Amino acid sequence: MFGAVAVLLSVLLIDGGIAAHSLQDLQNLRFLYDSGKRGLGLAPSKAAYRIGDMVFDYDPFHRPFRKRNSRAATSRRERIWPHGVIPYEINGNFSGEHKSLFQKAMRHWENVTCLSFVPRQPSHENYIVFTVDKCGCCSYVGRRGDGPQAVSIGKNCDKFGIVVHELGHAVGFWHEHTRPDRDKYVDIFYKSIQTAQDYNFDKSKPEEVDSLGETYDYASIMHYARDTFSKAPYLDTILPKQPTLGERPEIGQRIKLSEGDIRQTNKLYRCPTCGQTLLEEYGELSATPRSTNCQWRVVAAQGEMVVLNISTNFLPLPSSSCAGERDNFIIIRDGHFSGSPIIDKICGGVRSRTYASTGNRLFIQLRKHPSVLPPPGFANYGVVCGGSLTADEGIIESPRFPEYYSSDANCVWAITVPVGFRVAVKFQYFHVEQHKDCIYDRLEFYEGHVERKDRRLGRFCGTNVPESIQTESENQMLVKFASDSSVQKPGFQFEFVKEFDECASGTHQCEHRCVNQIGRYTCECMIGYSLRADGKTCEPTCGGVIKASNGSFQTPNFPVRYEPNTECTWELEADEGHQIIVNFTHFNVEGLKTECAYDYVKIGKITGSQHAFEKLCGDYHEPFVVTSLTNKLRVSFVSDSSVEKTGFGAYFLTDFDECQYGQHQCDHICVNTIGSYKCLCENGYVLAPDGRNCKEGGCAFQLNDPSGVITSPNFPDEYSNFKRCQWHFVTTPGHRLALTFDEFVLEEDRSCSYDRVEVFDGGDSRSAVLGAFCGLRRPPKLVSTSNELFVVMQSDSTVTRRGFRAYYESECGSVLSATRSVGYIYSHARYSDNKYDKKLNCRWEISSSDRNQGVELRFTQFAVEMGTSCEYDYVAIYDGSVATENNKFGQFCGDKIPPVFVSTSQVVVVEFVTDDSVEQKGFVLEYRATAPSGQRNRFSPYTHNRMFQMIQGGWNDGASWMSRLPPTVTSRSIRDIKIPGSHDSAAFELFINMKCAKDNSSAVQFIGNNIPPSRRIIRRWAITQHLTIKDQLNLGIRYLDLRVSRSTHDPNVPYRMVHTLFGRPLEHIFESVKEFLDENLNEFVILDINHIYSMRGDVDIDSIINHIHKIFGRRRLCPPQELSTITVDYMRENKYQLIVLMSECDWKESETRIWCQDWIRSPYADTNKLKLLFPFIEHHLRHASHQRLHVTQGILTPRFWDIVKGVFVRGASLERRLASKCTEATVQWIERKKEELNYNIVICDFVEKFNYCDTVIELNYL
Repeated sequence: MFGAVAVLLSVLLIDGGIAAHSLQDLQNLRFLYDSGKRGLGLAPSKAAYRIGDMVFDYDPFHRPFRKRNSRAATSRRERIWPHGVIPYEINGNFSGEHKSLFQKAMRHWENVTCLSFVPRQPSHENYIVFTVDKCGCCSYVGRRGDGPQAVSIGKNCDKFGIVVHELGHAVGFWHEHTRPDRDKYVDIFYKSIQTAQDYNFDKSKPEEVDSLGETYDYASIMHYARDTFSKAPYLDTILPKQPTLGERPEIGQRIKLSEGDIRQTNKLYRCPTCGQTLLEEYGELSATPRSTNCQWRVVAAQGEMVVLNISTNFLPLPSSSCAGERDNFIIIRDGHFSGSPIIDKICGGVRSRTYASTGNRLFIQLRKHPSVLPPPGFANYGVVCGGSLTADEGIIESPRFPEYYSSDANCVWAITVPVGFRVAVKFQYFHVEQHKDCIYDRLEFYEGHVERKDRRLGRFCGTNVPESIQTESENQMLVKFASDSSVQKPGFQFEFVKEFDECASGTHQCEHRCVNQIGRYTCECMIGYSLRADGKTCEPTCGGVIKASNGSFQTPNFPVRYEPNTECTWELEADEGHQIIVNFTHFNVEGLKTECAYDYVKIGKITGSQHAFEKLCGDYHEPFVVTSLTNKLRVSFVSDSSVEKTGFGAYFLTDFDECQYGQHQCDHICVNTIGSYKCLCENGYVLAPDGRNCKEGGCAFQLNDPSGVITSPNFPDEYSNFKRCQWHFVTTPGHRLALTFDEFVLEEDRSCSYDRVEVFDGGDSRSAVLGAFCGLRRPPKLVSTSNELFVVMQSDSTVTRRGFRAYYESECGSVLSATRSVGYIYSHARYSDNKYDKKLNCRWEISSSDRNQGVELRFTQFAVEMGTSCEYDYVAIYDGSVATENNKFGQFCGDKIPPVFVSTSQVVVVEFVTDDSVEQKGFVLEYRATAPSGQRNRFSPYTHNRMFQMIQGGWNDGASWMSRLPPTVTSRSIRDIKIPGSHDSAAFELFINMKCAKDNSSAVQFIGNNIPPSRRIIRRWAITQHLTIKDQLNLGIRYLDLRVSRSTHDPNVPYRMVHTLFGRPLEHIFESVKEFLDENLNEFVILDINHIYSMRGDVDIDSIINHIHKIFGRRRLCPPQELSTITVDYMRENKYQLIVLMSECDWKESETRIWCQDWIRSPYADTNKLKLLFPFIEHHLRHASHQRLHVTQGILTPRFWDIVKGVFVRGASLERRLASKCTEATVQWIERKKEELNYNIVICDFVEKFNYCDTVIELNYL
């Protein structure tokens, strides 16, 4: 008994151990939830003074540095940017995604203030530079005044809110908590602050700061978070004072500028109260009453111009000339501020006048008497893309960049650079709607100013573009961008420059080779040499040219680890007519086999590859062989500056290629082998016993194209005796196949007993027979009733004839049977590859297989030509077998997905009609049998126990509940979707034959590792689920709570799931999720890897991220962005199926598509009592931010006595003692509070119990 109690004492809490805290520590403790990014202050770089993320190269008040710290607005006017204009540069080491992010942050400031962030010009002496400095996230405060000043956006700083915060320092703001009056509003807990970081919390003196009359602002983006610089994540360093009523306000938000931030900026820069910055494509100017000075700044993307139409009839006529008018006039300037060139000054009496900017900005200033009130719409503007550009260099952006480009755009730019130069383009950012032929949205480049196909330099969409494009000889280039009316993307940004080939001119000083690049040139060395530090001369290094019939080569230091920053190239050359066979006997290079982003081996084109080269990395446990296509093979090795491995060792030999030089006796196909060759046969033939000749063999064909042609064997020659051939046709679901014989000559017989062609209406010869044919008469056109057709040709031993030729094609429309499994209809057979055709008239009749059931229709994609009353192209749905106006459910067009339809009868008719003009992408329609609409629950389709359905194998609503949400729900932000989740989702299987994981206290680990029988007790209290991950997802779970640890038990399984004990490999969990997503393409899952243990820093974090990319692919991962933009519809349209969050934030979100924990809140009550749990949950739900996902944890945590009491109860466990009653109570509580609280994600233990999933999902139907 005492032994059992000793074990239980070590297992006090499955999620934590025992620690000692002082009374002051306990007072500073808070509920355990992640409150955002900790510690904005990092080590100082080159600046003489630094406070947190603020840097100074001066001590403005001539006193010790530790005493200098303030917020609000700078009181020094020389630190203000003149006219509110802040020029900027972005260092070239940032990616296109980063540059777009920075521009969005600057636009955020411009949108609500009179500031203007403009690209730096040579005339700008003072400007900010986005760079990466040792300080990480930091910025100078205000304008420094002696040239460029840094805004450092280092690792983990590349988040929208953090960039906005750092720009706030550059604008002239310090941190809010250092105001002189801060002690009235916040408490500082110095014992919780990291050693030597307390100076970041010093107050400033009243004369050091000008708060401009603004009160203390808890919501300021310049305010510290509650745990900034804390010794531990659960300790607060700064908190708002406890109010008399209500809760403390939140601090430290990094979402957007607060109202106080906006007011203070406008006061600091003395912005007029009348006017604004306008960022939309179209708009009107409006003025406030009694104002005398109004200013408007219209901002477009670079490469666009602003067109302004204005009337001044509301102004009094000038007393003399307009030039001398001082009281009532309007000035239009070609630029961004009051110092830009004047286009015109106009006074009263102008009925209408139009102006256009030469660049992408227009500044309008109105001066008037207070009594003059401009009417609404006295001026309106529009943004126009395209035009002629004559310059040495420039920037062109897609319309509305950095926001999503507009629909139906059609932009043409004609670029001209000086004579004698070529036009070169360098891409900074590119993301345009993807299509293999770029038929929807596209960016095209042409040589010269004429749009001709033979002059086209490139046509691009998606995300892949070459690094640069340049004209072949001309100094002119035409650029054209077009978008359609449906999907929009972030767009593009590129720079054009004049280009001169320095290598061709002979002015370079390269010792070996000169390589021309845009705007410059570089020197390269021959194989076996590397470039010296001077960038021009070469010295011997690894690699080289090897001319031999056999030999070996290896990475430097092999078999010891290779050096960082190494580049080697071997050029293997054999005699003419020979191939080179390379055997890699050892291969261990940093990286995953699927993605070689760091170190790699690059091999020139080899047999069996469709690529120009193969890029290899990772660890190969078995030797592998590659074979060259010619007598030359290049092998290159590259390592980066970080992780080194043992490299590779390789042997090679050469072999004469008999196939290439015709020295073989193969009848059909020759394949070279080492020392010999082998013969293969073409389709329909098999190799004869002599190994060289081919004879007729199998004659079976699978045809999946929507259209094509088939012929009998040997056509147009005679077919053979004893021949049996079969063709299986499969086309797009919802379409039929039509077979038309063009030529037909078979042996004649009245009953077709000898030679014949049989056609079956289905996928094999057991399907219904459409006909059996022979003789000279061509069969009629044959049409299947489904999307499959089967054809068999049979010949006997006597007469042979010429045979046949037949064409097949897909036809829209069909008669379909709806079952409880989902069926699909596509608008046209080549959906996604092409738009639908003109003059279609398609009809689908869908009947439920059960006469007591109706048919449910759900569109997942929809893009049909828009018409006022859908009179051009449309989809019509009829409730019944006869299409009449009386039973028409609706007629739909445009790009808005129609509502879900459930018939009242057994039959539904769908018609798709198009005219002879505009085509669009079409639609995808799901159908299934379901209860008729009159019998359905008014709240949701989830009316049965899901586990029963899973066992019975019937229609699984849980696996596809997101697919069935109504459009009113799928258009909401995912923050407003009610999502069932599971707590410690992978703790359904824990192994007692392994030592304990390190996610618990050292006492638990000691007992569990040294007393193996105790692990059985530990497991009973650590198991939180019964269902596997796949079963949980099929049940309806869409949020998985994952706890991961590095494992040393098996070198092939580096990471496992944990909950005190080790569980399944992490890869198994990922593969289960992938399998589910492959089966349910319209569902998405949130993976929250919020606890990680025993990791070796970035090495393991990067490895886990690589696992995610390898298993799921980047394409499925939704990139981090504002939650308001993410809806179920958005996820479907972009084919995103995963949102992955991780607790470690040492990577670039935009590159990895992994979300940091800043995006989610998961308040943890840490109680074993239901009466404390639900008040805690309700409190946090009522104060939850809509800018972050919110997890409601319906879980109880066992205490020491819970476990001790369980010793005396046979079979006691977490499930029996706490979890079951907690899940049941949570379900009952949700039912009671469903009308009051705005749930988002809810998690529980043992999720199959008490209809938990159904209860949460049904909240979406309220």
